[in-house]
Amino acid sequence: EKQQAIQAKEAEKQQAIQAKEAFLHAKEKQIEAKSLEIATKQDFIESQQKEISFRNSLLAERDGTIGKLKDQVKKLQSYLLSNEPFQTLTLVTRLRWSWRKFTDMPMALKWPQSVLIRDTVFVASMRRNSYDVLCYDIKSDQWSVLPPCPVMNFGLGQLAGRLIVVGGCVDIDALTETLGIFGVSEATRTVGDVYTFDESTQRWEEESVPALPTPRALCNVVSRGSVTAACGGIGGNRLVEMYRSKDGGKGKGKGRGMEKSKWHACPSARLPETCVYMQSVVTSDNTCYLGGGGLFVSNRCVMSAPLSRLFQSDTLPYQHRHKPPITTTTSTSYSPASSSSSYNYNDAQQQSATTSSASSSVWTKLPDLPHYGCALTCVGKVPLALGGCKCPTHRNSPLSSSCTDDVHAYSPGLRAWVKVGRLPCNRHCATSVSLPSGEVMLIGGLDCPGNDTTTVYIGTLEVSL
Repeated sequence: EKQQAIQAKEAEKQQAIQAKEAFLHAKEKQIEAKSLEIATKQDFIESQQKEISFRNSLLAERDGTIGKLKDQVKKLQSYLLSNEPFQTLTLVTRLRWSWRKFTDMPMALKWPQSVLIRDTVFVASMRRNSYDVLCYDIKSDQWSVLPPCPVMNFGLGQLAGRLIVVGGCVDIDALTETLGIFGVSEATRTVGDVYTFDESTQRWEEESVPALPTPRALCNVVSRGSVTAACGGIGGNRLVEMYRSKDGGKGKGKGRGMEKSKWHACPSARLPETCVYMQSVVTSDNTCYLGGGGLFVSNRCVMSAPLSRLFQSDTLPYQHRHKPPITTTTSTSYSPASSSSSYNYNDAQQQSATTSSASSSVWTKLPDLPHYGCALTCVGKVPLALGGCKCPTHRNSPLSSSCTDDVHAYSPGLRAWVKVGRLPCNRHCATSVSLPSGEVMLIGGLDCPGNDTTTVYIGTLEVSL
């Protein structure tokens, strides 16, 4: 019995030893797995550090490139803004444009218009039966399609960092009846509605900004911060109406407080030429240039105005939301305290013209563009005209080989447009935006056969001195 008891204890000891050995073996396997996991994490961390260092080097290289580009832009400005024509002419042989192709638009847009809001480019068509608005993210190089706009033939702009569309037509026949081949008459079914796009709800809102007093279509929108101006258009003729948000669009609630403001007429900012299908650009010295765009004869003209004068021009408040009827009575001075509730814009224009000198006009007419259908943009303080067509063509007619790839810059010293480079391809009726990096983005347009394109190019100007 004692021997059996001893054998049983030895067997228990052996089992305990075996259990401890199995436990230690399992622990060794866990330690090996942990060591392998730690080594894998270390390799991942090293790879991430290498990628971060590589990206930092790319960012440093990009910053250096942007710095060089800004220096080159300053050199270009010093040449083009010089009063000596010889320096401007010698610049032609010292310029070189490098173009890169980016992601194409998801759809082709006839006679596109564009606006840059922070790092996003919005593109829309100015032709009839087009309600589409495209959105391009510069950082991710991706396109997206916004919900259809409630109107067509609108003007695209921004107000306090929000996308807005101004005016337009409600049906296809409105533009057809209003705009013949090149004739412009007062629109019968144009609207003055202003819609803002809410990115959070992905919807177009009409209550944020009041409607234009003068309904118009195909107008141009000049915007800077919390101030926007609707220039010309069908139904608007040469009228300029301005809207200023009282709180900069930062109010709380629906519309962000922008509904408290009203549109005002600007008699001194009346356009010197009819503005239809035109494009606008604001240079770095806060000068607005208006011109280019479509293939109308009037679209070769260019006019400029300092934003400080344009946005601070004399304004007359409207008493009605809609455009008042034009009367033939003798013009009288306008007073806000007048007992009459109607306001005639033409009478106010006549009164303003008789009481102010010709030098008080906000706009200055510049030499005509070298071609029709140019895309208007800028590099720093210098306005640029991209592409174009050498002769105007009627609507729906085939285009000849007169489509060009020229790049012209305006020189105040020569008071002329100077050819400073070429586009990567022949284009006209395209749109362009000036990026904060100093580069130029060319979007869409028509090629030589007259086909709509979806291509997007970004150009960099290099100046060698």
